[in-house]
Amino acid sequence: SSCGRRLARARSAWVWVWLNLAQISEFSHVISTLGLGLGHFDQRSFSVVVLMLVITSVASTYLILKNHEIYTWIAPTLRRIGIHDSGETRDLTGAHEVLRPIVFLGFARLASSVLHEMLERDSTVSGRVTVVDFNPTVREELMHRNVHTVYGDVSHADTLHHANVPAARVVVSTVPDAILKGTSNAKLLRHAVALAPEAKVIVTSDILEDARRLYQEGAAFVYVPRYMGAGELADAITAAAEGRIDPIRRVAVDRLAGRVEVLP
Repeated sequence: SSCGRRLARARSAWVWVWLNLAQISEFSHVISTLGLGLGHFDQRSFSVVVLMLVITSVASTYLILKNHEIYTWIAPTLRRIGIHDSGETRDLTGAHEVLRPIVFLGFARLASSVLHEMLERDSTVSGRVTVVDFNPTVREELMHRNVHTVYGDVSHADTLHHANVPAARVVVSTVPDAILKGTSNAKLLRHAVALAPEAKVIVTSDILEDARRLYQEGAAFVYVPRYMGAGELADAITAAAEGRIDPIRRVAVDRLAGRVEVLP
């Protein structure tokens, strides 16, 4: 229910507030100075406030930079005491999901455009796609479009198992490394190949040399946003699902090999 979702969101939101707003601000120092001058509290209490200001000012830098890693580390403990993330499914240890041949690992704006292109060409695609993402808004919007979603972090092996990646025919990562947290397209490629050796794995790269390396590591297709469009990626996904990706792959590799830009 919507009430349940709001409750889950409220119960987990404090974790992110703690990580990102842990620092005591300079304004607290001003208030404490005024309180000391007015005699509202003593020098010892003022020293505690100043000490906490120094400690949290230093610590918050690393808490914010590493917020995803910290949350990933403490999330299992939070679940055990009954604090679940917003929209999180509670049955990750249960049975696998129903087989859907195309699995999107992560869902950002590019994936939204690609899925739109695919649905424009064939509306039945929605029944053959699974999306793995931890954005509650994305999950709700996809559900409205009858697209199956698995709530979870794509960097976790148990999430990939739950999404039935081992049985997928096509695994797609459209999120560039700059946005991914706790993983990379190279790592997702290796995990997908290990879990589903028969699947065609499509990944994304903004750097040309990385794209060449991903092809060498076995990627069926590498999407390079700087010179490809969503329609081209949609074509590649459809071709991979139908078992005819090899000609498209050869063209893409040749095109990449002859591309020497100012910025690699």
